Amino acid sequence: MSMADSEEVILDLVTPRDKGVLSNLLELYAHDLSETFGLELGPDGRFGYEKLPLYWSEPERRFPFLIRRGTHLAGFALATLGSPGSDDPQDFDVAEFFIVRRHRRSGVGRKAAFLLWDRFPVRWIVRVAEGNHGGQRFWEGIIKEYTGGAFTETSRPGNAQAWRVFSFDGKHRAHDDPEKLPARPRAENPLGHLSGLLSHLAGDRPVTVEEMNEGIRRQAEKRFKKAVRR
Repeated sequence: MSMADSEEVILDLVTPRDKGVLSNLLELYAHDLSETFGLELGPDGRFGYEKLPLYWSEPERRFPFLIRRGTHLAGFALATLGSPGSDDPQDFDVAEFFIVRRHRRSGVGRKAAFLLWDRFPVRWIVRVAEGNHGGQRFWEGIIKEYTGGAFTETSRPGNAQAWRVFSFDGKHRAHDDPEKLPARPRAENPLGHLSGLLSHLAGDRPVTVEEMNEGIRRQAEKRFKKAVRR
């Protein structure tokens, strides 16, 4: 049995008190990708991540998570509603995903990705730089496992270099360890995956399109106030 089997992998929504932790992890992530994307340090010795403040100002469409392996911090995942790799504004995007070197090649990244996709049973977009060959092998392998091969793969222009774009429907998971993952929320009205998403966040109740953004906003605000009181 590997350590990844004996130590549970957890996906935790980042609270305001954990902003500094996420910022630190983003520096490690940027360093890993600096050669592929030609990233340079700023005068303060940090790479920085200019979109980070948006994860607190736009909680209805940006979702930051810390990845833990047992009691150890193992990485992070950033997800967004809307993707540069799709013309559909309702698609979800794996904006950034990072596992620290200590926990790589142990199954942690695979389990964390499965947890993320199960949390939001929607159509997902995963973008990988054409020059990131290791990343391409990782994502293609786990997406193939998760979907049973039911995904599409295309190329799309990017700012620094072209993207390899994987897309798939998260409602049709095919991986083999469902007992370790959260139950799939059901969409109980004609709004399909949008209702399923909000039901998962707001208590598994039918909703209208007009309620969606308000429901998510209220949940984010509730989490914020709870974190501040701690």
